[in-house]
Amino acid sequence: MFSRVSLKTKMTLTVLMSCLLCSLSALTISYFANQLQLQDGIIGKSRTILSRLDKARSFVATQGGLKQTMELIVSKYNSDSQLTEQDKSDIMKQVPIVASMKIGSDEADKEFYQFRIFSDEPRRKENQANTEEMKIFRQFEMDPNLKEIVTNDGKVLSVFKPVYLKEKEGCLICHGSPEKSPWKNGKDILGFKMENWKDGKLHGVFGIISNISVVSKAQTEGQFFTPTMMLLVGIIIATLFSLTFGYSISHKICNTFNVISRTISERAVEVTRVANAVSDAGIKLNDITSKQASALQQTSSAVEQTNAMVNKNSENAKRSREISIESKSTVEKGTKAVVEVITSIEQIANGNEKIVNQIQESNKEIGEIVTLISEIGNKTKVINDIVFQTKLLSFNASVEAARAGEHGKGFSVVAEEVGNLAHMSGNSAKEITQLLESSINRVNEIVNNTKQRVERHIMEGKARIQEGTKTANACGTILTIIVDQVSEVTEKVNEISIASEEQSRGISEINKAMGELDSSGQVNRSQTAQLTSEAEFLKTQADELKKLIQELDGYVDGQTHKDDSIAS
Repeated sequence: MFSRVSLKTKMTLTVLMSCLLCSLSALTISYFANQLQLQDGIIGKSRTILSRLDKARSFVATQGGLKQTMELIVSKYNSDSQLTEQDKSDIMKQVPIVASMKIGSDEADKEFYQFRIFSDEPRRKENQANTEEMKIFRQFEMDPNLKEIVTNDGKVLSVFKPVYLKEKEGCLICHGSPEKSPWKNGKDILGFKMENWKDGKLHGVFGIISNISVVSKAQTEGQFFTPTMMLLVGIIIATLFSLTFGYSISHKICNTFNVISRTISERAVEVTRVANAVSDAGIKLNDITSKQASALQQTSSAVEQTNAMVNKNSENAKRSREISIESKSTVEKGTKAVVEVITSIEQIANGNEKIVNQIQESNKEIGEIVTLISEIGNKTKVINDIVFQTKLLSFNASVEAARAGEHGKGFSVVAEEVGNLAHMSGNSAKEITQLLESSINRVNEIVNNTKQRVERHIMEGKARIQEGTKTANACGTILTIIVDQVSEVTEKVNEISIASEEQSRGISEINKAMGELDSSGQVNRSQTAQLTSEAEFLKTQADELKKLIQELDGYVDGQTHKDDSIAS
């Protein structure tokens, strides 16, 4: 049913519904905001009243009137039973907490709240705490740091504050130790039993109780233009303005849609023209396709011949690949043989170096022998000198001994020493002889060892040379095999070359035929692409035109159109 409504009506209804929803949301938010503001105001007012009660109690206590009045009463009477009502009234006016209670209860009805004071041990029954009040009292009793409690059940909002006994405010004059009784009978000035309470005891709780609905009514009473009323008037004005503006905009949009609908109808004529062009292109495509079929038959024969040539070339290529693999393996073996030859040659070089080093060591040892023989020669010279001196000394001793006669006995000692020296010389000669023999043996040993080492190294060098010769021969054989295989590969390559020439001629024929096919194919592809593009374009445009015209007419006029005359 809604689809039959005109676009102008739909837009107007949409604006109206939006305004109503916004208005409802604004009223709801305003109501809850006012409630929160009202409750915050009640709490603030209650705190102000309770603070005023504390100030009043402190002020009365600092005046000291209670103590003076008590002294006057005690001096005037002997017991509390003699007190008159006026006396009791005068005393009560000087009690700090009574002053707070008086201030709290006065004007409570006019201020739209209820003042309540309760305790667990009150002197008046009306101040006895009920069950709910006792819960609040116990909370203050359990937490001395708790300054206030606020309760709110949605209807009644209450603010409670604890009242503690303070000695400096004179609370213990009536509630302190019975021993301090003004009448000396355990009773206070008014005749109540003193409870022996201590400074700081929780005595009671002050409560400011407010009915939220009563306070709210009192605030709005006598006011016609309340905030809610002003908000409602503003919403009505905004709604009327929105409806007027929405109607104007929808009228312009509908006119625009009508223009678009006419433009689309004109485009339908262009679509018909394009359809005719597509039909002509299809006829041309049929002629080109016939020519292309004939060219394809000629190409098929050439392709078969080319296929046989390609198969032959494939077999030759396969054989060439196998031979190449074998050649690669043979070359790898030749490479290993060459590496072995190089290794053998390096070993021969190392052997030659060892021979050279050994000869150098032998030369060094022979040098040592020469040095040793030189030392022996030096010692031999010394011995010869000693022998000569000994002979000379012995000769002189003999001459002197003969000349001296009896006195020549002293020379006998010299002769004896000479004999000893000669003996020592003989021993040295023996040692020299042994040293020479040892030197000769050492030289012979060195010569023999050197000869053996040189011969051994030479033999090792010959063996390595023979091994290198053998390896080189193996390399020659392998290289011969490689040459033969390379020759075979060359023959196969020639065959492949001949086959390739034949294949080239066949491919030329194929290329010629394919050239004709390509020319026809290009025209064919161009025509086909054009036909496909035009056909898709026609189909898409025709469908979209039909849907757009129907939807536009339906939205603008609010009717369902089933006439497909435009598409035809």
